[in-house]
Amino acid sequence: MRATAALVLVLLLAGCARFAPGADGSPTPEPSQGAPDLSGAWLLISGVGPEGRFEWPDTYRITIRFDGSEVGGQACNLYGGQFQLGDDGAISISQMSMTEMACEEPMMLAEAAYHAALMAVTRVTRVGDELTLSGGGAELVYELLPPVPDAALQDTEWALESLIQGEAVSSVQGEPWLKLNADGTLSGSTGCREFDGEYAVVGDQVVTTTLRTTDQACTADLADQDGFVLEVVGDGFTVAIDGDRLTLGKPDGSGLDYRATSG
Repeated sequence: MRATAALVLVLLLAGCARFAPGADGSPTPEPSQGAPDLSGAWLLISGVGPEGRFEWPDTYRITIRFDGSEVGGQACNLYGGQFQLGDDGAISISQMSMTEMACEEPMMLAEAAYHAALMAVTRVTRVGDELTLSGGGAELVYELLPPVPDAALQDTEWALESLIQGEAVSSVQGEPWLKLNADGTLSGSTGCREFDGEYAVVGDQVVTTTLRTTDQACTADLADQDGFVLEVVGDGFTVAIDGDRLTLGKPDGSGLDYRATSG
């Protein structure tokens, strides 16, 4: 399981910018109507840094979120820093720090290009559910992520029923379970070891900020299941709820399928 680290990611409530159609029918900002609303979590859909356009593997997501004077998100690593936003949409980002998890290339190169772009941008605009940070030879375009359905997700005990690994779906051994509490704590079992920790809801993703496990060794037939459950839960996951079923997903299509056992 890859290491995780705590990072506070919260929400900014700002005034809304208004837009009027340009001569070619495209949205064009009106004269200053206040700072754009940065509320919510945003997913990067295209990136240009000071050294040119950069791409990243489909198995990774690059996100950003704003709160007060703080900005944070995730590329390979969780990151955080400070930002200043002007009424005219001027923005500056500084004091950036991040966790130190290593990722496979070319993600590390993409992450470096992304952070260089963040430090270069000078303006932010929003058109509907699209947010653009630009300036200094950089342009980062994001789309708004839908929120996690907190009420259905939290304070329910979920029993793990299957492991999703590529196109293969396999049954589980033991009695693995998961519970995410409204106070931001989580607990569960892999079927071998119990675990607990803390999490934060970031747009459509749950980010596990700390994760602790008990120390007992797993038998050979449970070791792979134990490692896979901790990888999905520990690395952060998207959430899909359909009735009494909960699916935790990763960008590569793998995940965990649970069923509610209590409300």
